[in-house]
Amino acid sequence: MVEKFNESEVAADLAIVGLGPGGLAAAYKAAKKGLQVVAFTNRTEYNRENRITNLDFATLGFLRGIEDLADEEDKKFWENYAKEKTTKINDVEKYIYRKLAKMQNVTIVKAKKGSNETIQAIKSDEEKHNYLELKNGKKCYFKHLLGADGAHHGIADLVKTGLNKQIEYSVDSLQPRHFYHATVKLKLKPYAFIHSKVKKQRGSEIGKLGWNKPFTPAIHIFKNEDSNEFYFVGEVPESIYKAEPEKKRELLKKWASLAIREKMGINIEDLEYEETSNQAQKALQATVFEMRIKKCQHPLVDIESGMFAMIGDARRTPNYLVGHGMNDAIAGGIEFVTCINANSFNKDRYVNFIDNLDINVEKIADNARFWEKFGTKDAIFDLTKHIDDLDSELENIRDKLKLIKCKDNPKLEENVFNALNLCELALYNLRVIYGTVKATEETNIASILQTIESSKLILIEAQSAIKRVNAQISPNKYSTMGDILGPMLKALITKVTAFLSSAYKFIVSFIESSSTKKDELTINEEIDVIYKIAHRL
Repeated sequence: MVEKFNESEVAADLAIVGLGPGGLAAAYKAAKKGLQVVAFTNRTEYNRENRITNLDFATLGFLRGIEDLADEEDKKFWENYAKEKTTKINDVEKYIYRKLAKMQNVTIVKAKKGSNETIQAIKSDEEKHNYLELKNGKKCYFKHLLGADGAHHGIADLVKTGLNKQIEYSVDSLQPRHFYHATVKLKLKPYAFIHSKVKKQRGSEIGKLGWNKPFTPAIHIFKNEDSNEFYFVGEVPESIYKAEPEKKRELLKKWASLAIREKMGINIEDLEYEETSNQAQKALQATVFEMRIKKCQHPLVDIESGMFAMIGDARRTPNYLVGHGMNDAIAGGIEFVTCINANSFNKDRYVNFIDNLDINVEKIADNARFWEKFGTKDAIFDLTKHIDDLDSELENIRDKLKLIKCKDNPKLEENVFNALNLCELALYNLRVIYGTVKATEETNIASILQTIESSKLILIEAQSAIKRVNAQISPNKYSTMGDILGPMLKALITKVTAFLSSAYKFIVSFIESSSTKKDELTINEEIDVIYKIAHRL
């Protein structure tokens, strides 16, 4: 298959090694541009079922732009995405591959590991023309080269040794708080069911499975449309990562089942792995990995006849908690091709693009650290939801209070005025809390906690003021208004309780995620104050 590129005169415009999302996108873009493309992949099929929840606008735009309206599989892809709001990596890969396989100027070489088509070396001839040397001795000449072969970056290593280029990787400053993570896919057994009463906090059970950190492990659970398949991704104990292979699979099942029970309400014994004879699929049902972020210091390398770049995992270890991996890979592949001109390559544009990509990742990571400091996403979501509910109830009561005509009753007028002021003040405080929690910049934790505490006192006063108004208008000519205010007051009390409960959980979550950060002296100094405020709530 590579014979058409066996001489420098017929060199491929672009050689791509690795056909994950980034390599596929680059190959498609290059082919549409009219370039001759040769792409190597060691995959015989696409099995990765990792769920992607945050396709960015650029990725969505690219995928929509290549949609084949006559393809039923494309239609199904978008229908599933609309229903589930997530997609699997392998569905994205298959989606792009279907289009790529039909393109005449793309040569796809399926070089299974150890086969004669595997790349053994990258060299240049006497005239500085570069070529890939295959295990069977054949040569495949190319002008530009793209390494999309994953975190082990084998192609970068071959360029370094074969073409004597400087390519170095360094440990990135943006590291996760915990290094050991896993993905697990489980399914619901026949006749099993989901029920909210089954939901149960993992509590001490995670300790029995080896968790010894002072913070709660971060987890994410996704389900399919039918709610019978569940995908876990999150932190796991180091002991599970280091467990013997025969024990690791069962330990991962137990760990993921605890999380699924807590989030979804499913008994642990009602979850199981899907039976399969495909060993590759079986291996992907439960994977555990160490996530230490490394980044290439030389993302663009001049290789005389053209340029070499690494994209996706090959350039920078992705942090799935930040959610940039596949988006960056696709964007990097497309941008590399965009920078290829007839007889040149726009180096400045590509380097600026990579710099901006990294700046964006760092911003997202900074935001993620902010969320981590102030508790888990679940705690934040819960708190903001109850603030919304309470905000709406206070607005309703405020609007009803404004309708009370009490010019002839000075005492009632005073009580209504006082209740209105307290409602306005409570609304202001709640919106300050909401805005602070949803903000993307650093905030003083003491400030937000004091606002929560003052909100509690104001809300209690507001309840009393509204109750006094209700007592005054119920027995007399304002009885119709009293009938309205009575139920609203009961609803307000319920929502205040829910708000304070979620605020307490938010604070506890903050303590769990922040108390181990030794460099944050101000936080450590405030822990006692935080606990006191939390218990007062």
